[in-house]
Amino acid sequence: MDVYTLYVISVSRGAYVADDIAASIRWTSEKPCFAIFVDLNDGIQVLGDNGFVLMKTGLPADAEPGFHRAAAIKWAIDQGFSFKQVISMSEDCLIIGRTLDSWALDQIAKNVGLVGVQDRLTYEDSYSSCLEMMSSWKMPHARWEVAPQTVATEFTVLSGALAAALFQCNLLIPPGCEKWPLPYGPFISWAAQMLGHFQVSWGHQDKQMPPLYCGHPGRNAFQPAPHILATRFLLYSSVRHAMNYSEEDLREIYKRLRGEPARVVQPLRPIVSGEGLQQQ
Repeated sequence: MDVYTLYVISVSRGAYVADDIAASIRWTSEKPCFAIFVDLNDGIQVLGDNGFVLMKTGLPADAEPGFHRAAAIKWAIDQGFSFKQVISMSEDCLIIGRTLDSWALDQIAKNVGLVGVQDRLTYEDSYSSCLEMMSSWKMPHARWEVAPQTVATEFTVLSGALAAALFQCNLLIPPGCEKWPLPYGPFISWAAQMLGHFQVSWGHQDKQMPPLYCGHPGRNAFQPAPHILATRFLLYSSVRHAMNYSEEDLREIYKRLRGEPARVVQPLRPIVSGEGLQQQ
């Protein structure tokens, strides 16, 4: 299958979330696309009628979700898929605007291999402890005395060329990847740069830059709700950490925005109470 964008999404909280993400992918995409949903805990029996694929990776349960998504990329390549880019995202991401795929394609067209939001941590203190594992995977790390810059795990865009290079070097799901001691973001960042691909950090977890809003759940426990952000934003994370709104409320708001049947979420408004002045 030839597509412009391959989406890979790791899910663990049931069909409601997966089907909502699938609908948002259809809504945002301008170019032909395909999506693979990776079920991390057998919580989904079947996807809705959206033409996408649900799979189990067979990786150990304690492997980082990013490696499970990478296993979906490997499966797609093994199946003969051809794609220009991969959008890899967790289920905590909420697509809130149209043309996310076209925006991402514009970035990788500039000879970029990986696009993401800069992680608020550098992992410099952990870099040396990972060198032995990277050596066993034949990652060419020798020229990097200091840890290369890292992107956050929740959302990344990989060029087709980077995905092919990772596949050829057996770095999509390297042996023993479940023992990787860090989040997936450092791995994919370091692998991309060590294989000679440029990485672009689009904003920072502590300083958001449109169109990507990827906060750090542990640090930004009260992020603003996405629907009150500037319309220039196309993606928001984490949907589970938004001030005054539950995840379900936000998903219902964006279902309505996409023109789908949805529960009405009442907006916050002043409440007047009391009997008022009595007439004399």
